[in-house]
Amino acid sequence: MSRIFVCYRNDDSQSMGQRVVEALMRWFSPQQVLPICSDTRKPPRYDDLNVEDAVVVVIGPQWSEPDTAGRSWLEQADDLTRSLIATAMGRKVLTIPVLVSGAALPEADQLPLSLRQLALQSAIPIRDSLQTDRDLGRVAQALRIRRGKKTPFPWGCAIFLVVMLLGIVGGSFAFLRSARGQEFQERVRDRLDPINRAQLYLSLGWEQLDQGDLMAAFENFAHAKTLDLDLVDAYLGMGTVYQRWVEYDSALYVFDQAIALEESDATYGARGWLYLAGNRRIEARDDFLKAISYNATSADAFIGLGWSHFYLRDYRAAVEDFRQAIDLAPNAADAYRGLGYTQDAQGKVQEALESYLRFLELKPGGDPEVAERILELQNGQIDAAQASAS
Repeated sequence: MSRIFVCYRNDDSQSMGQRVVEALMRWFSPQQVLPICSDTRKPPRYDDLNVEDAVVVVIGPQWSEPDTAGRSWLEQADDLTRSLIATAMGRKVLTIPVLVSGAALPEADQLPLSLRQLALQSAIPIRDSLQTDRDLGRVAQALRIRRGKKTPFPWGCAIFLVVMLLGIVGGSFAFLRSARGQEFQERVRDRLDPINRAQLYLSLGWEQLDQGDLMAAFENFAHAKTLDLDLVDAYLGMGTVYQRWVEYDSALYVFDQAIALEESDATYGARGWLYLAGNRRIEARDDFLKAISYNATSADAFIGLGWSHFYLRDYRAAVEDFRQAIDLAPNAADAYRGLGYTQDAQGKVQEALESYLRFLELKPGGDPEVAERILELQNGQIDAAQASAS
């Protein structure tokens, strides 16, 4: 049986590393998924690592940072993480870097020679938000697709996804919408079992949602739900489409169904954002608190909680929430935006300016109103300085 090694460092990405392990155990056999953290006392054997195996490397912001003594584990040849990755690189084992908490893939010249191939691999970012579960699903799909026939994932699904990608990239999406294209897609789908067909429709739904094709996305989420009535992400997808259509009652009904199936940070977080969009701020606050109770490392939930407190005019609590989100995800632009608005409401002009500027640094052009407010505050400071000088 092929194995999937998941390596992460406790001082860098322990929480998300464990979440990756748990997600992959749901997609594959738990016996296949073997976690290796930096301080594992009895690590699973990997001296017989071969091309039928795979390695998932979880990389956070502190992944390559030196310890308190100034030594980096990358410089220690006997380090468990380094040894596993070097072995995988040397034996041409499928290796997938997974980037968490806004981390970037290290450059090749930052890595030891035996690890430099890692910088050339296709990385998958995991967003700490409502998209977390979807991104984790992409890791599982990448493992199945890229490992080919040596996994239970049907080749038909891989072929279908490749054709879809070529159609989108090459501008030939018209073929896929033609009678022949539709016939081809149905033939491929019919070869899949219901669960894999549901995952295929789900993946297509999220892609179409990202492209703004709401009707096509909704149809695919509905297909996925029909094939697998317990597929929570299908309900979340349908609810998201309803929310974008401003059909809040329908979105609420679907999100309630998702929560009935699975109480988690993703389901409560989705409903929390819906409540916030509908100005139901107390209910939004309560749902974000529930989301945090299920996942205390969810920056997105803290951002939602911060906006809830902001609109409830509990500015002190909002500042704490936004700062907690920034601690969890230092590059979460919306946390700085929310923090800026809150500090602005408190009359803390300089602090608000710093938060607004950090937001635009992380997300240039992200909110024209923020840029306008920065100019207003800066002009106000200039006017105040000139008045005091005269």
